[in-house]
Amino acid sequence: MTTRPFITAEGIRKFVYENYIKPAKKSGKRSVSARVGDVAKEIAVDHEPVTGMPRIIQAIDSNLFREQYGLTVKKVNAPKSGQSTTVVFLFQW
Repeated sequence: MTTRPFITAEGIRKFVYENYIKPAKKSGKRSVSARVGDVAKEIAVDHEPVTGMPRIIQAIDSNLFREQYGLTVKKVNAPKSGQSTTVVFLFQW
C-alpha cells in the first residue's frame, strides 16, 4: 500500500485555482464558488485526506491566495463557527 502525499497550504491554494478558478475563467465566467467539504473530498483522491476544515479555510481565505491569483471574495456562506464542511466561498475576478 502506497502512502499518498501530504498537501500543504500552498498545495491547497494551487488545487483550488487549478480545479475551480482556472476552468471557470477559461469558460468565460467572472466568478466561481468552492465548498470546503467538496474541496476536501477532491483533494483526498490524490493526497492524504485533510483532517479539519480550518486548513482548507485558512489556505483559500488568505490574502496570499487572493493576491496570487487576482481574486476577491464576493461572499462567504458559513455557519457561526466558520469552520465547517459547509463553508462556501464565492470568488470573483
